[in-house]
Amino acid sequence: MDIGILVPERAKTVTDIALLVDIFNDGWRDNWGFVLFTVAEITYMIGGFRPFIRGHYGRFVCLDGEPVGFVFVFPNVNEAIADFGGRLLPFNWFRLGLTLIQERCLTARMALLGLRRTYHGSLHATQFFAALMREHMRDFEQFNRREGGWIELSWVLGSNGPLLTFLRSLVGEPVKTYRIYGKDFA
Repeated sequence: MDIGILVPERAKTVTDIALLVDIFNDGWRDNWGFVLFTVAEITYMIGGFRPFIRGHYGRFVCLDGEPVGFVFVFPNVNEAIADFGGRLLPFNWFRLGLTLIQERCLTARMALLGLRRTYHGSLHATQFFAALMREHMRDFEQFNRREGGWIELSWVLGSNGPLLTFLRSLVGEPVKTYRIYGKDFA
């Protein structure tokens, strides 16, 4: 068994996006409220950020040469626009672009994370995520070195005990929790 990391050149080719969508849909399909993504939807979402996306923002983890999981992390745009007062004109658009091109953000956000369903709950899952986290922490070490730097993990389901246990052992207790509540009014 050989676990490897595949780094897309700029994380934006149609092949890379199709692979990401396939793995994400396979791994998330049984989760509450999940709706399958299409390649066109993900391509559109990534479209606005294409000039700013770097290859090291995304990683695929492979088992014996076959991609089985991925992670996608990018700079936290909210940090970059915090002092814009809600306005991009006349010059804030330029400041935003410069911040993203020069990668000056202190914070990042893990936007997408996925693993093929067949590996959920397996020992391989822990090895995959450890390899992915190790690679990303190396690439985003500037977030750890600078005061105030951090990476936010988004959409880790509260019911995903194995991943939550792994993440707690890696980085400690969560500092934020978002919840979704519902009530029938029938």
